[in-house]
Amino acid sequence: MAPFVDWKSIDEDSVLKRADELKNLIEVSHEYAISNIKKSQTKQMLIQNRSNNVVETIKIGTIVFIKCEGLLTKLEPLYKGPYKIKGITKRGNYLVTNALGETLQESYPIQKLKVVEDNLSLPAESAQLEKILNHKIVENSFFFLVKWKNLPRSECSWIPENYFNSLKLKKDLNESVQLYKANVLKYNRHFNFL
Repeated sequence: MAPFVDWKSIDEDSVLKRADELKNLIEVSHEYAISNIKKSQTKQMLIQNRSNNVVETIKIGTIVFIKCEGLLTKLEPLYKGPYKIKGITKRGNYLVTNALGETLQESYPIQKLKVVEDNLSLPAESAQLEKILNHKIVENSFFFLVKWKNLPRSECSWIPENYFNSLKLKKDLNESVQLYKANVLKYNRHFNFL
């Protein structure tokens, strides 16, 4: 820390020189420091956005997964889905639909959504199902109502056949589909609709 000095004993040129230094510090150096701070903040924001994968908005029709909340065991999925973005609320949350086009009651902020880059395959955090409750045929494709393991019944969702990634499960699904088709044909033979 600078010691206090009696300015009466210092000549006038030193005082004027110090005044010019302070004026330069305030007028020139201060402006330069502010511009450097703004450049650094912009650079830091770009680095943070790149590392956090910040997306400004998600386009309508994009396939997403929803983050599972609460304490999860290591075997529980981090995300559930897939869902499709249907719209955006006035507060910036997203409305999503399931595989059958049914809109979910809740809207979700962007932080709880994970955009699917390649919708041909499931991510590594795929969910484990407990049982299949029902099935439907929509546009010649089978959809299955799935009860997810360790999730409440309210979280059941309709999943298209091609989203299942277990070979054993695909074999079981194929057998149940064949059984369903056989029963439909058997039923239709007993009735003549002409």
